[in-house]
Formats: sequence, C-alpha cells, structure tokens
Amino acid sequence: MDWFKSKKREEELQQLMLDQQRLRNELLMKELEEAKKNDSDEYDEEDDWLNDDDCCNDDDDDDEDYVPYTKPYMHLKMVNDILTVVLQDGNIVTKPNATQEDYKAVTLATSEAQIFNIVMSQDVKAEKDKRDADIERVKALFEGMELLNKFSDFNVIGNSIYLKGISRSLPQLLVEEFILILQ
Repeated sequence: MDWFKSKKREEELQQLMLDQQRLRNELLMKELEEAKKNDSDEYDEEDDWLNDDDCCNDDDDDDEDYVPYTKPYMHLKMVNDILTVVLQDGNIVTKPNATQEDYKAVTLATSEAQIFNIVMSQDVKAEKDKRDADIERVKALFEGMELLNKFSDFNVIGNSIYLKGISRSLPQLLVEEFILILQ
C-alpha cells in the first residue's frame, strides 16, 4: 500500500510544482507591469533620450489582451495504469496501459488536440488516419467527377460516370486515372 501512497504523493507534488511555477509566472508579470507603471509615473520629459516612434515604447493596451494560462483539462488522475483526463468542457478521456511518460506529457500539453494525441492508442490513431485518407480520396473523387462532367466525352449520372455512346458505367479505378490525366 505504501507504493500507491508514494505514487499519489508524487503526482500531487508534480501538480503542486506546476501550479507553483504558474503562480510565479503570473506574479512576475504583475511585478513587471507595476515596475513599468512606476517608471512611467516618474517619467521626466527632460530625460527623454528615446524617440516617440521608438520600437521599445509599449502601449498599455497589452494589459487588456493578457490572458492567463489555463490548463486544457480540469482534472488528471492516474490510477494503476489507467490515465483519466477530465477536459474543460466536462468530457472524460481515458487511456488504459498508460505510463508515467503519458502522464507527464498530458501535464505539459497546451491544447486538447495534444491530449487526444497522447491518449489515443496507436490502433485507433492508425484507423483514424486511414478514415481521414479515405474521406480525402472521396472528396477528390467528387471534385474529379465535376471536372469530368465539364468535358463532352463524359456523362455524369448520379454517382456514376459514363463515356458518350457506352451504356456501361466506368469502374472507379478508370475514373481515377482519367481524373489524374485531366488534372
């Protein structure tokens, strides 16, 4: 039972270290803003050695655009070898057979897409890539059908392509070859 407690403590320590670094960064930003503000209050026109159009003059509009860092997840837990991530929108993503490297990679992730890439298994990732490739191929095929329809030698009826004078539809492989030649 001690190993479980030590693992849990290690995870909590990592989370505390990340939160501590984030707070340090925010504190540093506030100190820099205060220092900049104090410097602008003590500004004397006689000591002006910078031009008005100098690149180093900052506008105070940056304060409105500042957005503090937020994690792409609300909660992160690793129990035994199952990594569970609760995203900001409330969705829950799990990864069985996870490692400490997976846990650390999720803690360092800056977007949900990075988390999905870490959590997704290689089989699912390969299947998703294959599905995306098939979708792209079908889109290209439909665009090619529109291209073939512009030529008087072809008739497009529904999802089939016919050569003029032939009542049999062309096989997909032949259609793809015609599209490659005409592009």
